[in-house]
Amino acid sequence: MVKIPEKKRQTLCISSQAGCALQCTFCATGYHGFKRNLTSAEIISQLWLANYYEDNSERISNVVFMGMGEPLMNTENVLKTIQIMQDQKCYSLSKRRITLSTSGIVPEIEAITGKTDVSLAISLHASNDDLRNKIVPINKKYPIKDLLEAPKGI
Repeated sequence: MVKIPEKKRQTLCISSQAGCALQCTFCATGYHGFKRNLTSAEIISQLWLANYYEDNSERISNVVFMGMGEPLMNTENVLKTIQIMQDQKCYSLSKRRITLSTSGIVPEIEAITGKTDVSLAISLHASNDDLRNKIVPINKKYPIKDLLEAPKGI
């Protein structure tokens, strides 16, 4: 987890996996390979820990699933975690304060349609398939055209 402090908000970048299978060329996480999916308890504990050490004025106000791992390769636990984050009895985070970032697992983007109402960020990293194939290998399976069509239902 990484805290991103700003004047009007405190954002926490959280991980959904230990390691990553995608092997994007710019990301050190892929060099160590994929170890396992984090449980929803392990994911939410990142938010709990970040808040535990802060006073009320520094509490986490925004969360991005953009740390270690591809969130949409651990969809079940990520969705459970989002429910806990939004629950009024837990963290009560608004849907506008949670962003799920993905490198582009098209079937999972389609699968979460209607299951969550948080913001979806698609990490393109390139504007054409030739370059994206080199730096984001999953693009060979899910090219930009397919990727950009997938979130239309969200």
